[in-house]
Amino acid sequence: MIKENKWFVQNEIAEKVIELSGINIFERSRKREIVEMRSLFFYILKNKLDMGLTEMSRYFEDSASSINHATIIWALKNYELYKSTNKRIQEIEEMIILKTSMNIKGINRETYLELKCKELEAEIERLNTKPNESKIIDLINQVPKAREGEFITRIELMIKGWEWQYRDSTTAYAGE
Repeated sequence: MIKENKWFVQNEIAEKVIELSGINIFERSRKREIVEMRSLFFYILKNKLDMGLTEMSRYFEDSASSINHATIIWALKNYELYKSTNKRIQEIEEMIILKTSMNIKGINRETYLELKCKELEAEIERLNTKPNESKIIDLINQVPKAREGEFITRIELMIKGWEWQYRDSTTAYAGE
């Protein structure tokens, strides 16, 4: 993913598509699942952000993955077909909700960041109003900052221990 600030909205949408699908849309591949998710991404950029083909192509170039206009046009043209044959595309499209009615040209970076801060503050408030909801969260909050690395390592080792324990089980069958 790129670090350039001018693409902050596009980056967030790309990260969400990748997170929800488990597919890297920037991978240079013609595999069906990648092509379909890339098509979903272009659909969102075109129809929800009113982004042009040149801008989409430039975004991919800045993301170290070039793509030409013909590929974008093909992806947009076939989006409805992909969506009709792959229900996961529709599910992901419905999960990505833009909290503004402005198109990309009307989104002001400061306004966007203010909205994002308010959302995060609301989430923090929601989490703080439910004390003792999870004993694990209470324990995590008690870990001193200086010991976080050790804490993470121990938890990871504990999880790996559980994995081999369940994977390594054997079944004995009695003979006749």
